[in-house]
Amino acid sequence: MSIRELTRKYYQAWAAQNREAVLELLDPELSFTSPQDRFESAESFLQGCWIYSTGLAGVSFIRGIYADESAFVILRWHNQDGGSFMGAEYLTGTGGRINEILVVNNDPSFADLFAQEAL
Repeated sequence: MSIRELTRKYYQAWAAQNREAVLELLDPELSFTSPQDRFESAESFLQGCWIYSTGLAGVSFIRGIYADESAFVILRWHNQDGGSFMGAEYLTGTGGRINEILVVNNDPSFADLFAQEAL
């Protein structure tokens, strides 16, 4: 599976609130870093962050740069209440699993920089 396919499956599983599918796509020794959190395993990451899947209705891919084993994506998350928010993340993956996630921006004002176009 390419990093592009892996990335899309991962975010779509988050948007569908499918924890089992998300966990299947993560390396057990995942390294996750964001402005607010740091986790060194897939389980600890999901324990700390899964609450953020509540209320999601979908995800749109605004921009993406993909290399052999890495991706940088800008996403628009859609909420069940009709609202949305954006984020930018860098991921690496091998063997069909994501092993690193670096959240580089999740500031609500970030959305003002991009139109609602999809990749």
